[in-house]
Order: sequence, then structure tokens, then C-alpha cells
Amino acid sequence: MADFQGEFILDKLRSWFSQAKEATHIEDDRLGELPEAMALELERKIQALPVPSVYETTVRETIASSVETWQNNLDAENSLAIVASPVEPLVGAIEGALQEWDASDIDIITLLPCCHRPDDPLQLLEEIDRALQRENVAIDRRNNNGEKSDEDILAARRTVLVIPNLSQCFLRCIGGWQSIERLRDTIARDRSFFWVAGCTTWSWQFLDYVCQIGAYIERVCLLPELDAKNLCQWLDTVENTISHPEVKSNDVLPDRYQTNWDTLAEKSRGLSQVAACLWLRSLRLPQEKIEQFDDDREIDLTDIERVAPQAPSLPELEAIDRYLLHSILIHDRISLPHLALSFGEPESLIRPRIQILLQKEAICIENNLLAVHPIYYLRIKTELENNNFFTGEV
Repeated sequence: MADFQGEFILDKLRSWFSQAKEATHIEDDRLGELPEAMALELERKIQALPVPSVYETTVRETIASSVETWQNNLDAENSLAIVASPVEPLVGAIEGALQEWDASDIDIITLLPCCHRPDDPLQLLEEIDRALQRENVAIDRRNNNGEKSDEDILAARRTVLVIPNLSQCFLRCIGGWQSIERLRDTIARDRSFFWVAGCTTWSWQFLDYVCQIGAYIERVCLLPELDAKNLCQWLDTVENTISHPEVKSNDVLPDRYQTNWDTLAEKSRGLSQVAACLWLRSLRLPQEKIEQFDDDREIDLTDIERVAPQAPSLPELEAIDRYLLHSILIHDRISLPHLALSFGEPESLIRPRIQILLQKEAICIENNLLAVHPIYYLRIKTELENNNFFTGEV
């Protein structure tokens, strides 16, 4: 563990340098931030949106082509990893893709559909074994096909096993990735099943480093970046609740609106959840409307105006915060006790810093697990890269 006090001065210099590089952003003085009730209403609408269709299409087409190759080629790969940023709806994309996949001759079995790490991470290995037994999946660890002909072997290939979130199947601690090693070896030994595993890019890089998972699951599909058109189509339902008549038609958008979508795609790096946060932050209300706003009245969203999407500056971080954020990102989402275990420190030591990061909104709580807030994800990633942490680039 690093000597955090020894890094104090260097930490301050890095922070000042980082802040100095932030571009200044001048807004129209007549506009103000949305009242809380209005912002929450729009946030609820965003949370209710389906997964971007391009994500599901990419996953579905990749799985279908990979399985078809496996069914027709004796030596074809029998596994596929679908990877994405930790802030993206990866599980939803996989589930949606499988629901829309027209594969009546395929048995799709989802293992650990709502996987959460057990209190004792060493039990992860047992959970994997129990999941296989529960679904009556008999793994031939000898990879022995006896006297079967090639045709019979290929004809029997009709089962797809899915682990939507591999990131929840390990913990960075002593013995914490034995479950991944078991899965890795199982995939290699029995090619009669096709495996689909969802995983964040950060988890994938870590697992490839500690147990070379990339040598066993060679085919990797990365969710595509969303361009301006993709983002406009995805946010269309929410956008239409605030659009003026001139942009409600299906015609080409006015230049100023097209520019905003192009900027949104660029600033978000094509990540849907980052884009949604930036889009929400780009909305403003005239000051006179803010003064007239009444929480008890029905919310009128048509007075909202837009400014250029702009991410907030990253809150000032201490050295220990970077290690905490890095560990959270490696694990996708993680409980405080597990974070302390992965960090190698008592929970009482890191709890105060976690509370500070929550107050600064650098992290948030999702289903009782800690996660990096999407609005700060790209800035945190850059901050960690600048401080020589490995990041999730595949």
C-alpha cells in the first residue's frame, strides 16, 4: 500500500494542474439550473428508457454468428465475451438480445442471472458449481466424445450457457478468482456447450492479468460507441417531452440542435449513461420560470432550454481515493465490506473516505452496492491513467 501522506504534496500539484486544464464554460445569465423536482422527473424518464437498440442488435448478431460457427465447425471457439464500460447497461443488453434472438433450436440457460457476491467470496466457486448442478448441466471434464462421429458431435451442440455479469463472480483478494479459473478451465475442457459471458472492460483486463482469461475466451465483442444519431434516437422519448414544435418533426434537426447531439456524442465518448447525465445537465430554465416554479403544480417541461453539454470538474481527490475508485471500477459494483477486503484494510479505515466520495457524488449506491457515478466516469478514468493505474481498455 502506498504511503498516502508522502504523496500529499504531489497529489495537490496534480489536482491543481488538472483543474487548470479544464476549459472555461460561459453560460447565458438568463438561464438557471432546473429545479430539483423537474430534474428528478426527467431523471425518472431517462431511467425508464430501454437499452439502446444498437447495443442489443450488436450483441444478438454477434452471439448468433458465433454460435452458428460453433455448430458447424468442430474446432470452433465455444465462448464469447461481451464487454462494456462499467457504467453501461451490459446485463440489460445481453438479456434483451437473447429475448429477441430467434433460435428455436437452441437451449439458452442463464447461470447466476442475478449474481451478487456472497459474504464469503471464497463461496463463489461453490455458487458456480451449484448453478451448473441446478440446471442439470453435466460437464465432461475429460472432453471425451467416445465413438461419436463428427456429425453427431455437431448435432448435439445446442446449449448456450450465459453468465450475464462475470464481474460479480470474483473479488480481488487471496483466492478470490478461483471461480473464474474454474469457469475458464470448464470452458476449455468441454466444447459441447457454448458460453456467453458479460464483463466490464476493467474486470476483463484484471482477470486477463491474473488468470489469462483472454487465452480461453478469445472472441471479445465490445459494445459500440453511440454516435449523435444513436443518442438522438435513444433519448427521443424524453427529448420530445421538452422539444419545441420546430424539432418535434422527423425532418432534419436545426443546426443548433444537431450541434448539441454531435457535442453530446463527443463529450460522452459514445457511452449511453454518460450521455444521459450530460444531456440532463445541459438543460436549463429561464430565471423568471424558476422564480415562478411551484413544486405542488404539474410540471411543465416545455419551457426548458439547452446549453452545450459539459461535464463537471472532478472533485479534489486524495491518493487513497484513487485506490478506492480503481478497486470499485475493477469490480463493477461492490459492497463496502468487500471493498475493504479487496483493499487489504479494515472497513473502519476506508468508510470515512467512501462517505466523502458519496457526498462529492464521485460514486453512488446502486442496489446497495458502490459504483462510480457516470457523470464523472471519464474524468476519473483520465485521472487514474495520469497516475499510472491500469484502466479498462480492451
